[in-house]
Amino acid sequence: NAYRALRTAVRNWNDDPAERFAQLEKAADRTRSGVFLEAVALELLAQGRVPEAAVRFRRAKALYTSSGDRMRQDLHLIGIDRAAGRKELALQALREAQARYGALPEAAALRGWVDLLDPPPPAPAKKP
Repeated sequence: NAYRALRTAVRNWNDDPAERFAQLEKAADRTRSGVFLEAVALELLAQGRVPEAAVRFRRAKALYTSSGDRMRQDLHLIGIDRAAGRKELALQALREAQARYGALPEAAALRGWVDLLDPPPPAPAKKP
């Protein structure tokens, strides 16, 4: 189980993040599992190592087979663009993701993000 392996990696290399990342990346290559790369990416992101995190999110997306997992990687990457003030890139990626994942129930989150970044105009006022 990937999550058991993640827990073991944290236990074994808690004081050596570089080694933990290396081991998890080897595990991702060996098992073809995006879980390990996504875990590394999230930790890198928390450390402010954004470009390195983005690379891992992209690699994780390539390994995942389910559309929901791939969409989650896209959301991570869109979040990076949004946090960096790259609103137009984030909106473009959101719209592409809507086209790609629109049939998924989770895709409702994409519409919410579009509305946050590019709010729809207010409804016309009703006359009393």
